[in-house]
Amino acid sequence: MAKKRRKPKAQNRPRSNKDNSIESAIRLHQAGKLAAAEKAYRRALRSNPRDPHALYLCGVVNAQLENHTDAIDLLRQAVGLNPDHPQSLSELAKLYQLTGQLEESATTLRQLIALRPDIGDLHNNLAIVLKQLDQPDEAKAACQTAIEMNPDRAEPRATLASIQRQLGAFEEAAASYRQAIELDPNLDGIYRDLIATLRDHGQSDEIAAVAEAWLQHEPENPVAHHMLAIYGDAATPERTSDGYVREVFDEFAATFDESLQGLDYQGPQLIARALAEEPGDTPPLPDVLDAGCGTGLCGPVLRPISTRLIGVDLSSMMLERAKKLDLYDQLVEAELTGYLEQHHKSYDLIVAADTFNYFGALPALLEAAASALKESGRLIFTLEHSEDADATDGYQLNPNGRYSHQEDYVKTCLADQGLDITCLTRATLRKEKDQPVAALVISARKG
Repeated sequence: MAKKRRKPKAQNRPRSNKDNSIESAIRLHQAGKLAAAEKAYRRALRSNPRDPHALYLCGVVNAQLENHTDAIDLLRQAVGLNPDHPQSLSELAKLYQLTGQLEESATTLRQLIALRPDIGDLHNNLAIVLKQLDQPDEAKAACQTAIEMNPDRAEPRATLASIQRQLGAFEEAAASYRQAIELDPNLDGIYRDLIATLRDHGQSDEIAAVAEAWLQHEPENPVAHHMLAIYGDAATPERTSDGYVREVFDEFAATFDESLQGLDYQGPQLIARALAEEPGDTPPLPDVLDAGCGTGLCGPVLRPISTRLIGVDLSSMMLERAKKLDLYDQLVEAELTGYLEQHHKSYDLIVAADTFNYFGALPALLEAAASALKESGRLIFTLEHSEDADATDGYQLNPNGRYSHQEDYVKTCLADQGLDITCLTRATLRKEKDQPVAALVISARKG
């Protein structure tokens, strides 16, 4: 539903002295000078606070400035004065959805549909909001209306597929995704959603073919390459690509913490327990690294024991979330192995919660970690645990896109890099499809 807002166009309206400030504000707005335009709209509203046109435009520019509360207030006033203005209703519905006010978004969309019942996209937008409200039957009805109005559009087919997934109708969802691909093979996210549906439906034998079709349209897409690595016949890569990690976590950043809560994620708790069970040096430690810090979930655990706390991650969007916590002395966007190699003997403690499972082969990573540790420095990390005897390399790449590792392989790799295990425990890292994910929690010290 969220679409790029167009810059406002000057409308053919009767000119008067009162309108001069509006026209000036519009010119600033069209020139991309958003802050100046917002002030100009405010000046116009002081002269005429009940001008629905000025309220609408001021609401739009506040939305572009991400002043969502002000934008909603202005647009609500505009709608109150002119309830038949479709642009005000449309902007208001988008903002309600963006800020999680889904009931209000659905109500506003219905009001807009009453004005313009012939626009199929509005019915599709309503279907998306109703799906978010966990009203799949009503969402499906709205989506069917959108499809009837626009039978050649891919978007409502994709929306229908997502609703069918929500209802557990995976076969029907896969068919709808395929129809959407036929209509628009370049539709954003469509191949990824079809792959997820096939995986949920236990049809993993088809996934490689979908990934290959995806690569025909996006040859460099890192997620498509990763899916082909998981489900194709090629040899297992030694680690996930930087592009895959960056794209997945940039997209996931906005809902990352909430999603992990729903999975009963235990990473920070496991790190805290490892620190307590094998305390090592007396805190505060001079230099601590949160390796793969993400949104900063381990920050509250590490800040009290650190004089200087650094976080490193590949995802800029995750780092933006971590920055808001104000727990880190420095946040660095970088690939982890390369970063560690460039910081020789820099850290008293390196912590990696749910980070090393994006690496299959561990020697190069652990060599870099050992190099980055000061003498007697400590490394604490978690891994997903594999007991699969067929994992001849000591690790395997799983359908969830992450690696799991055999315990003996991890021990050997640590010993080869002069890292002495001080504590190794088995635990549950999180749940996946309501099943516990087995983990290893390892503490090691640089000998």
